[in-house]
Amino acid sequence: MEHFFSKSERILFIGIGGIGISAIAKLALSQGATVFGVDLASSSITRDLETSGAIIKIGRQATFDLKKQGISLIVQTTAAPATHPLIKNGKKLNIPILTYPQILGEISKKFITIAVSGMHGKSTTTAMIGILSVEAGLDPLVIVGTKVREWGGNIRLPLNSRFNKNQPLFIVEADEYKSAMLNLSSTVIVLTRIEEDHLDYYRDLQHIKQEFKKYLKNLAPCGALIANWQDKNIRALAKNFPNKIIKYNNNDDDALAAKIKSILKVPGRHNLENALAAYKVGEYLGLSEKQILSGLAKFNGTWRRLELAGKIKKNNAEINIISDYAHHPSEIKASLQAIREQYPDKRILLAYQPHQHNRTKKLFKDFVTVFDQADVVIMNEIFDVAGREENPDQNISSRDLVRAIQKRIKKRLEIKNLKLRSCCYAKNLSTTKLKILKSTKPNDIIVIMGAGDIDTVARQLVAKKYGKVKYHQQS
Repeated sequence: MEHFFSKSERILFIGIGGIGISAIAKLALSQGATVFGVDLASSSITRDLETSGAIIKIGRQATFDLKKQGISLIVQTTAAPATHPLIKNGKKLNIPILTYPQILGEISKKFITIAVSGMHGKSTTTAMIGILSVEAGLDPLVIVGTKVREWGGNIRLPLNSRFNKNQPLFIVEADEYKSAMLNLSSTVIVLTRIEEDHLDYYRDLQHIKQEFKKYLKNLAPCGALIANWQDKNIRALAKNFPNKIIKYNNNDDDALAAKIKSILKVPGRHNLENALAAYKVGEYLGLSEKQILSGLAKFNGTWRRLELAGKIKKNNAEINIISDYAHHPSEIKASLQAIREQYPDKRILLAYQPHQHNRTKKLFKDFVTVFDQADVVIMNEIFDVAGREENPDQNISSRDLVRAIQKRIKKRLEIKNLKLRSCCYAKNLSTTKLKILKSTKPNDIIVIMGAGDIDTVARQLVAKKYGKVKYHQQS
């Protein structure tokens, strides 16, 4: 592909272990640039990058001599504060500094860019589009906010990379946090859902819609909006929209949905919606129905999205362990419903870790009602991403959620289809794992859910490491 980075560049990545920014580091390495990185904690991502040639230092005090190393560009996570020593030193030395969303924006200018955005389903939909495009021979660059088994990670690099009239194709997950999606120059925008989230940044739903309206204005005049027509907020935004609108998930899609459902390997109505969006993108790219369905049939899911992490045994019975990234009330409800449909006769034991104090407090009432399809809930204490919120509201705990859910359980006769029978609190991951081991029965499905570091518990259970869990804040 046309080189975005040169072999002479020496690039420092702040927060290199992040699921998005690490993809850019991999791209830079693939193009011959020298890559340096710092992060708060070591992970499988940082270790993979080191194996590929990146020079990485770990810890709060991790640093590099920018002048001595000849750093020509700094790429930073949006979670890094302006007071970070390497950012301050970079400014003093007049080294260009770009955030992860800004560098995605620069890449998008050189490609036919398909941006997948919205509050839910971005990672899965991006991966689906990427896989069906590869299967059809389009050879795209894909950057997604999770790991995809087929690509061995969060980026798919083109082989030679010319798409149609000599233009390469870029499929990217467009994050809405801090209006990051506004950096992109897109030919196609896929819009999955719009609802209240990230309320540490957005004032309210109206503010969210205002920012998405700006985002849609960045769409190329010849481009298209592929919109989830079941979402009333998206329909409102699409009113009087000048570009081409391609609708999915509406009544006209019933026959198509039936075809997709028959070949789709991942469960849940939400994944069917994601696949419908991917199908419409395939049509826009000129692929045949056979090509698109063949590609979707090869999609086997992604890391921490209803992922079967492995199995453990209890009393000679095999117990599936599912890891899921859901952390917004709508996502939790959709994931639990999909698991319940897949395992209607099994007891679901859910270990959940709320993500961010601010989100937990502002969406508290919604969180209380979304665990009904689990039988047992173990509520880990809230996870906060280091540096994510300037003033995180600590006046909320998972204990508060547990108390409210327990009150709901006592009213079970008033609530239709309530499966939930118990909910307890766990102060940390080690306690959560201990409670899982004590509570599990031979017929159970164990679900480890949350966007923080609770996935560590799933991996250790599968690996039969029953000691203390090593956990850390993620950047």
